[in-house]
Amino acid sequence: MLPFLKNKQQSVAGLIIKGRTPDQKDGQDQEKPSDLEDCAKSIISAIESKDASALAEAMHKAFKAMEKMPHEEASHKDQNPSPHTYDAQNIKAAE
Repeated sequence: MLPFLKNKQQSVAGLIIKGRTPDQKDGQDQEKPSDLEDCAKSIISAIESKDASALAEAMHKAFKAMEKMPHEEASHKDQNPSPHTYDAQNIKAAE
């Protein structure tokens, strides 16, 4: 038999291959989609239908939903200032 026609895959004894199982989610994550996901679906449907007023309403709802979420700058207020503020740039320049 010609060498390139030979079966190159030889069996490996004792090797068991198992695929990764999906991560388990808590019951809280499976209850309902978040408000932001609902707003994203509304934005997509408004864009597909080319309805400007529906798009404006969906974007307004998305903005309101994002305002309810905790802001990163507010959670680190006591620590170093945000790198985007003048105070942080002044501190960096002084170093």
